[in-house]
Amino acid sequence: MRKAVVNLIAGDKHTINTLVQYSNAEISSVEAMDSLRLRYHGQLLDLLGRTNLPFPSLPQTQIDLMVGELLALSNDPSGI
Repeated sequence: MRKAVVNLIAGDKHTINTLVQYSNAEISSVEAMDSLRLRYHGQLLDLLGRTNLPFPSLPQTQIDLMVGELLALSNDPSGI
């Protein structure tokens, strides 16, 4: 983790690009952790929190689809 923080502070392009890709949900947390050589998800979140980048989230269309599927299941007597 210490090396990743030092790289971030130094403006290391690989570190910054990896965090940008993760922030934009272009790569998974596992891919970002592997790329940055971090052992724990919390370390990735801590590193991202040291930047002005937003934390990743699903696109609204995907969230809406998932909510719709859940609502359909909850209204289906044979579901859940």
